[in-house]
Amino acid sequence: MLKGIFDHLKNKSVEAELVKLTKIDDKESLTERQEKITQVAFERGYFDYPKRISLRELARMFDVSPSTLSAILRKGQRKIVLDYFKKQRQAL
Repeated sequence: MLKGIFDHLKNKSVEAELVKLTKIDDKESLTERQEKITQVAFERGYFDYPKRISLRELARMFDVSPSTLSAILRKGQRKIVLDYFKKQRQAL
């Protein structure tokens, strides 16, 4: 697949060089941003009942909309839960 991309670029007279090839597996591990936001949310009491900080307040801290922050937290939480259950299955 990568060779095909380079061939296509070469046919279009575009010079390209592969500098680094890295495997990205965003399905299992948190991104730096997800980890940072989830950690701050946890430390500030977002997951407490009752919440000690609102989604809107957290969103202001990270200069994003509440809906964006909600999506980041949801994706981060999903990865954490998947990792937890994966480890539980491995322990059996």
